[in-house]
Amino acid sequence: MGHWSEQLVEGLAQRLGGSPDRRLLGELLAEAGREIDVLAGRSFHPLHRATATIDSGGLPLVDIPDMQVGSMDATAGAWEVPDPLNPQIAAILQVAAIGSPVRKAASAADALWSAGLLVVEASRAGALMGDYVLRWLGMHFDHEQRMELFRRVMDPAVRFHVPVLGVSAQGW
Repeated sequence: MGHWSEQLVEGLAQRLGGSPDRRLLGELLAEAGREIDVLAGRSFHPLHRATATIDSGGLPLVDIPDMQVGSMDATAGAWEVPDPLNPQIAAILQVAAIGSPVRKAASAADALWSAGLLVVEASRAGALMGDYVLRWLGMHFDHEQRMELFRRVMDPAVRFHVPVLGVSAQGW
């Protein structure tokens, strides 16, 4: 079983009537499905169990797309952060305690605006490019450590995060 769009071919063929080319319908549905995945920022694959090794790079939060809340084996120091729109899934995993929160934070709109400005500045500074990652690796790992890291991250179950930027502002 592959992409969710494959499950729609027979239903679409029946709705269209006649004898449509099921291969073509599958291709068109797969293309539409990929576009929906991109627009949604998620991949809607059938549920499956997977093991992931996470290296957060020192970050307290990491992405873990579409993890089913409650499905994680008990791990000390890791907490699923439920999606506010669909609390059965978590897209974020908290892997370290965060300092005490401030009592009054900036509004979500102001925080998102500031985050957008930070991303623009990081992009202008080249921090979102592959060369940045290579420089970062060179500064933090010697040659043998880099080779061992490359061997580890070649495993598709490994999720390795490189801190690009991080600031605390107005409670966020």
